[in-house]
Amino acid sequence: MNTNIIEDAFNNVSLYLKDPSLKEKVKNATFEVLKALESGNLRIVTKAENGWVVNEYAKKALSLFLKFADRAKIDALYTSWNDKVPLQKLDSLDGPRVVPGSIVRFGAYVSPKAVLCPCFVNIGAYVDDNSMIDSFTTVGSSAYIGKNCHISEGVCIGGVLEPVNATPVIVEDNCFIGAKSVIAEGVIVKRNSIIAASTTLTKSTKIIMRDTNEIIHGYIPENSLIVPGSYKISDNLNINCAIAMHREKHKDIINELLR
Repeated sequence: MNTNIIEDAFNNVSLYLKDPSLKEKVKNATFEVLKALESGNLRIVTKAENGWVVNEYAKKALSLFLKFADRAKIDALYTSWNDKVPLQKLDSLDGPRVVPGSIVRFGAYVSPKAVLCPCFVNIGAYVDDNSMIDSFTTVGSSAYIGKNCHISEGVCIGGVLEPVNATPVIVEDNCFIGAKSVIAEGVIVKRNSIIAASTTLTKSTKIIMRDTNEIIHGYIPENSLIVPGSYKISDNLNINCAIAMHREKHKDIINELLR
């Protein structure tokens, strides 16, 4: 991959856009990166010993692709669109199971063992083995869905393009995200967690630990159940929050809530 041209173009966008030969070189270089993302050989985020690490080079290439690519007609069975990002063809019997109506944009990786109900998977996203993206769910640009996850109907998994060092939404392995939930602004849902239906999580959402009353932001601890809640800020005003319980400690309460 031509890392030099991507780094230089990212810092000198207007110069490269004015020169047709430079513009073509950037388009070719970014196309190569997006093909690597689509194949799963490259990821926007990877997990290291100290947490999740963002591949800033890949994020820069993705951002440049959207700036430098030309719009083109995209044909489908019953309609057509015009856009800068082509759609993937997902009709291979060796690929993921894809229910008609699902859309996956170029540069996103979907495991051959995944299941897509009518949903939208955006550029740069990653969907790992044995995960289901349910009906009318959006997986945003650069978002990461781990193994054995169920992202239920109508969920919004937020994406992020810039700044290039920003962590996207990450849902680790073995998680369940309830219907109509919203997870945005780079929130990390750690493994083995359940998010109850209609829960909204952003970086500013107060997540109150039921056992300790500790307040955290931006991540869900492992093995948690998260349910919507509210907290009082004045006599006549409450603000939405989320309440976290440990799945093993509170099995009885969790079963009751999920009923």
